[in-house]
Amino acid sequence: MISIARLAANADTAIYYLEAIANDRDDYYVASGEVPGRWIGSGSALLGLDGEVVPEDLRAILDGLDPHTGEALVGYRKNSGFDLTLSAPKSVSLLWGLGDRATAEQVVAAHDEAALAALAYLEGAACTVRRGKGGSVHHRAGGLVVAAFRHRTSREADPQLHTHLVTANMALGPDGRWTALHSADIWHHSRTAGFIYQSVLRHEVAQRLNVAFEPEKPGIGEVVGIPKPVRRKFSRRRVQIEAAMAEHGVRTSHGAQIATLDTRPAKPTPVSEDELRAAWRDHADSIGFDLRQVPRQRRHPLPPDDQAIGRHLTTRDATFDRLRVIQAVAETATQGLPYAHIIARADAFLVGPEAVEVTATRWTTPEMLAIEADAIERAVAGPPTAAVNRELVDAAIAARPSISREQADAVRSITTTSDSVSVVVGHAGAGKTFSLNAGAEAWRNAGLRPTGIALAGRAAAELQAGSGIPSQTIASFFKDLSEGRALTDGDVLVVDEAGMVGTRDLHRLITATTEAGAKLVLLGDHKQLAEIEAGGLFAALARHLGAAELTENRRLQVPAQAATARALRDGKVDRALLRLRRTGSLTIEDNADLLRAKLAEDWFLEHGDGKHAVMLALRRDDVAELNYRARRLLHRDGQLGDRVLATADADFCVGDRVLALRNDRRIGVTNGTQGTIAGVEGGSLLVDTHDGQQLRVPVRYAWEHLTHGYAMTMHKAQGMTCDVSLVLGDDTLYVEAGYTSITRGRLRNHVYAVASQEPDEVAGIRRALDRSAAKQTAIEQMGLGL
Repeated sequence: MISIARLAANADTAIYYLEAIANDRDDYYVASGEVPGRWIGSGSALLGLDGEVVPEDLRAILDGLDPHTGEALVGYRKNSGFDLTLSAPKSVSLLWGLGDRATAEQVVAAHDEAALAALAYLEGAACTVRRGKGGSVHHRAGGLVVAAFRHRTSREADPQLHTHLVTANMALGPDGRWTALHSADIWHHSRTAGFIYQSVLRHEVAQRLNVAFEPEKPGIGEVVGIPKPVRRKFSRRRVQIEAAMAEHGVRTSHGAQIATLDTRPAKPTPVSEDELRAAWRDHADSIGFDLRQVPRQRRHPLPPDDQAIGRHLTTRDATFDRLRVIQAVAETATQGLPYAHIIARADAFLVGPEAVEVTATRWTTPEMLAIEADAIERAVAGPPTAAVNRELVDAAIAARPSISREQADAVRSITTTSDSVSVVVGHAGAGKTFSLNAGAEAWRNAGLRPTGIALAGRAAAELQAGSGIPSQTIASFFKDLSEGRALTDGDVLVVDEAGMVGTRDLHRLITATTEAGAKLVLLGDHKQLAEIEAGGLFAALARHLGAAELTENRRLQVPAQAATARALRDGKVDRALLRLRRTGSLTIEDNADLLRAKLAEDWFLEHGDGKHAVMLALRRDDVAELNYRARRLLHRDGQLGDRVLATADADFCVGDRVLALRNDRRIGVTNGTQGTIAGVEGGSLLVDTHDGQQLRVPVRYAWEHLTHGYAMTMHKAQGMTCDVSLVLGDDTLYVEAGYTSITRGRLRNHVYAVASQEPDEVAGIRRALDRSAAKQTAIEQMGLGL
C-alpha cells in the first residue's frame, strides 16, 4: 500500500518531520542505535547527501536550500515536498513482529529492497520539471531528493512496518537549474509505484522466508496462514482511521489522509524491542495464533501468458495505458517479481501481439477489438427482421390515450423497422417500460414473441410488470441458450438498462439474435450508471445506428426537481447545485455523524407520513449504517414487532422492510425484491411485497440472502421508482451516480453531504459531480468511424 501527502511550505512542516519522524524515538531501530533515516535517490547524490539524515540537512532541503552552502536552490513553492509512505501488508508486519531476530532481519531487508524498487520507478517515470512558456514543456530531471525513514509500529504500537519517503519538491533540470517538480506526475504514478512495492516485497519475502502469498485485494497479497481475523486484531490504528473516514464522510485516498491526521494520537512512551515483542506474542497467544502455523512452502505458479494479462486488463475497461500494464504484471504475479522483471514483462507485452495501439498512450487487445467490431458489424449488417404492419402499431398506441408523442414515436421506431438491432435512449423517468407495453401488443398481434431481459432480477421483474413482456435476467437467458434454447426469426429480444450491460455480454446477445434472424431492442441511458465491466458499446451503437430518444421525465412530479436533473444530466454541475440549494434539496452538515442522523430522521418522517422513502448510498458499508439508524428510530417508536430471525449480520422483526439479494425462482424472489415481514410460519418468513403478494421465504434463504431494505446502493436503485429518494453524497460520488439517484423519487429527491474543509462548503460534492465514470469502446477511442 502507498499513501501520499503534500508537505506545506512552512516552518511547521519541517519541524514536524524533524521531530515526529526523523527523531521518532519510539521506533525500535532508532532506540537500538540504527540511524533514524538515510538519504536515497539520485537527486540526493547530486547534492552530496549520503548515509544518515542529519536534521539540519533535512530542514535545508525542505526549505529549498543547498544543505552545504545555505544558498537558495529554488524559489517559492506552495509545497515543500511529499510524504510517500510505503506500508507492508499486515501479515508481513506480523512476520516481522512475531518472528525471531533472524526472521525480522530478513523481512526488513525485503521491505527495504521493495521500497528502493518503488523509488526507482518514480525516478524513471515521475521525476520531471517544466520549462517554457506556462511550463508547457516537460523534461526528465536528474533524480529525486529523498530522506527515507523506516518505522516498525503504528501509533497504537501494533506491528506495522512502513517507510516514509520524504521527497523534496525540487529536482535538477537538464539546463542545470533546480526547480520544483511537476507534482502531477508524482500523483499520477504513485499508485503504480505501490503495486511495484507490493510485488517486489512478495518476491523478496517468499525468497527469503519460504512462505506463500494469496491475493487479498488489487495489488496486495497476504501471507498464507495468517488469517484476516488475526490481522485485524493487530490493526487498531487502521480501525481508528476507518472510523474517522466515516465521520468525515470520505472514502478516497485524500479523505484517508485527512482522517489519518485527525486521529493522530501522541507518540507512545518509548519501549524496548523486547517489551514490544513480548506484548505482541502475548496478544497472539490470547487470540490463539502461533506463527509456527504459517506453512513454509513456496509456491511456483506459472506466470500468466499475454492473453491472460490482456483479459485481466480489459475486464473493466476496453483500453489501458502502460501504467495499468505494469500494475497488471505486478498484480497477477501472486508470488511477486523483481522490479526489473516487472518492467521488462510489461514492455514486452506492449510490443507483443496481444497489445494493439489505440492512441499514442493507450492500447487494447485483439480480442476486445474483434468483439467490438463484430458487434457493430452484426448490428449494422444483420439480416432483416420481421417488421410490424403500421396499422397494428397505431392501433396499439391508440388504445393507450396517455402515451405521449415521443413515446409513440419510439414505439413505431422499434416495431415497424426491419433493422436487426434498434436502440432507444430513455432519460431517467421517461417511461421506457410503459412505452414497451404498446410495442409488446403490436409484436404479439403480428405473431412475434417478445422476451425481456435485464442484468438484475428486480429490473427484469419490473420490466415484466410494466410492459407485460415475460422477462428474465441475462445470466438465466445465457444459461437457457447453453442448455439448448433456440431463437428464431419470430423472436424479439428486449434488453432493459442496456447501458449497464458490458461489451462482452452485449456482443453475445447481438450474436445470438443475428444468427437466428431475431430482433434485438436495446433500451438504456448512457448518462446513468455505467457498465461495471468493459463497456461503451451501447453508447457507440446509439450514435452509430441512431436511436429514438425519450426525454420527458414523467416520473418527477415537481418541475424544479426535473430541471435539476436535466442540468446534472447535461453536465452543468454548478447549475444543478444551485437548484438543489434554492429548492431546499441539499443538506450540508459539519460531520458525517450529524449528516447521517439527519438523513435517517428525514427518512423516518417521510416513512411515518406513509410515503415509500428510500435512502441511497454508493457503498454497502454506508447502506448498512443507514439501515441500522432507520431501525433504531423504528424500534424507539414501537413500529417493529417481535424478532423472528437473528442471523450473523442482522436481526429481523415483524414490520421490518427487507431486500432480497439473490434470485430464487422457487420462492418467487429476485435480486432486488422488496417487502415487509408480516410474520413467521412453518420455518419461513411471511413477506408482503409492494405489489400485494405474500411470499414464504425459507429461513435458510433469509439467513444468507436477506438484508434490511430501508437503504440500498445506487446500483440497486437504477430503474426503481419510489416516492422520496434521500441520497448520501461523499467524495466518491460521480455525475452518473448523482443523476441516477436524484431521479428515483416521484415527489422529492434530496442530497446530503458533509461540508468541505474549505471556504466553499460544497467544493467536495462539486468536484465529485464533475467526474464521469462513462466508458468508451476501444474502436471509438481509435476514431474508427464512431
